[in-house]
Amino acid sequence: MGAQALVGPWFQPLGVFSGNGPTEDELERCAEVHRQIAPLARDAGLICALEPLNRFECYLLNTCEQSSAYLERLGEDGFGILYDTFHANIEEKDPLGALDAGIDFLKFFPAEQ
Repeated sequence: MGAQALVGPWFQPLGVFSGNGPTEDELERCAEVHRQIAPLARDAGLICALEPLNRFECYLLNTCEQSSAYLERLGEDGFGILYDTFHANIEEKDPLGALDAGIDFLKFFPAEQ
């Protein structure tokens, strides 16, 4: 298909909430799935970027800080963050500061927003 990147909020179903923050078990289960995808994406030459969404759409990854911690847990170089300014303006107290703090994990930035 010629794709270069696999990006978006592909870490939990949208609009599904537990009533609590993410548990260690949920984060680890999610990481297990991403670890299975990582070699396939690498072999296909794909960059993988997870998009933290605002709390009204999901609860697993809402901020750059949460996403960076998750990516450290995941431990896969081919994975990073898609920084979406719409969601960042809802969740981040300092959107530019959050971007700066997560810059090591930045893989995709939709500049048209």
